[in-house]
Amino acid sequence: MKFLALPLLIVAAVSSPVSGQLASPLDPSSWNPVNRAIETSFPLQDQVGARLALPFNSTADTPDWKIARLMAELSFLAYEDSIASVQNRLRLYDLALGEFVTVDNHHFITAWDQQNDVLVIAFRGTDIAQLADYWTDLDYEKIVTELGEVHKGFYDATQALMRSVVAAIEHRGNPRHVWLTGHSLGGAIATLSMQQLELHGHPVKGLVTFGQPRVGAHAFTTAMNRSLGTRMLRFINEDDVVTSLPPRIPLVLPAYYSGGSVIRFLNGTIVRSPGPVVQGTQPTRGVDDLFGSPPDDDAVAVDPFGDLSPTQSSDFDVTAPN
Repeated sequence: MKFLALPLLIVAAVSSPVSGQLASPLDPSSWNPVNRAIETSFPLQDQVGARLALPFNSTADTPDWKIARLMAELSFLAYEDSIASVQNRLRLYDLALGEFVTVDNHHFITAWDQQNDVLVIAFRGTDIAQLADYWTDLDYEKIVTELGEVHKGFYDATQALMRSVVAAIEHRGNPRHVWLTGHSLGGAIATLSMQQLELHGHPVKGLVTFGQPRVGAHAFTTAMNRSLGTRMLRFINEDDVVTSLPPRIPLVLPAYYSGGSVIRFLNGTIVRSPGPVVQGTQPTRGVDDLFGSPPDDDAVAVDPFGDLSPTQSSDFDVTAPN
């Protein structure tokens, strides 16, 4: 896990100049360099609730690094066992702890800003001390749900928490600005939660995840991109292998994909996808190479964002949102 480095990397993104873009067109480093010429004042507490109430577009040329840093912080706090520790940290952002919920070993917290009508829901990722979390990650079966074809383990975890998530939203009077975030397994749960909340009339302002594994079939991911892609932002740290999971083993494990816009920290450079992407070939091919890749992977991976049109479908393509 490289998650603990993410907040520091995001801070560095604000305070250092853009590094030169790597030259190889075969690597996702050929994505667009990210504009980091933004305000650099710290701490980050000032008007964070007001920022979360502003329009959000995951494809914006200049990411709001303070929002990204807050989401990383909340994803980290979702692992915290002490309610008092979470409360104290949230006070630095003028946020209040709303809920601290555990169901069937899955966990989320909420951060509430009543003045700006903002609610952030942060889902905990895999807890290395909890065997049940590993079973969730390894339950690779692809199942058909009301959301589409998705990873069974991630879907079951989402369902375990969904009633409590909806209750948290409704308890706050259905806030106008609901955000979801999470790291690793938490990012997968946040992604499926976004789709389910939208499906049942609870709009989500934005989704920001860190080191998120793949969650659904190609059709599911493409459809989610078309309807929600400009509100979905994924961060990938270097060659984080979790973002390439579940592995693809021909005739054994089905193919899974991730959607949304992507910002990646890569060899001292920060690059981003040109828009929402359907990402089925991981940033590094380590896991797929280890277990074996489908025959068509090489052709797709050569130039993942080459000349694909918005309507083309492939293992790694750009999908135009509506």
